[in-house]
Amino acid sequence: MTGGWVSQYPDDVKAIYESGNDLGNHSENHKQMSLFRPPYGDYDNHVITTAKECGYYSIQWSVDSLDWKNYGAIILMHNGAKYTAEALPNLIKGLKDKGFEIVLISDLIYKDNYHMEHDGCQVSNQSN
Repeated sequence: MTGGWVSQYPDDVKAIYESGNDLGNHSENHKQMSLFRPPYGDYDNHVITTAKECGYYSIQWSVDSLDWKNYGAIILMHNGAKYTAEALPNLIKGLKDKGFEIVLISDLIYKDNYHMEHDGCQVSNQSN
């Protein structure tokens, strides 16, 4: 969530949290920069290290809602987009009907011993 959106919709933020969802910091005003789920997907090793030092875990999406990448991962959608709220219930139902599970981001990501691939995917550094 951007700081501006949080300021404008504080009751929605509380409702999202109280319904059991994770809240994520997406900058104050979405300037192009390099911190957390970085705006525009802009990150490097310094960003990942700095974010971790601040208590954040860097994440990226591997599928956006344009459907041109592989299915089933972190899907990028925007709360301010014209049709997102209307489409979301059908999207969630469709994914669940196909056997996908909706989980909290904090349950999905690696928090230690990982690196980020060039495509934004986290990869465990632990050998199998």
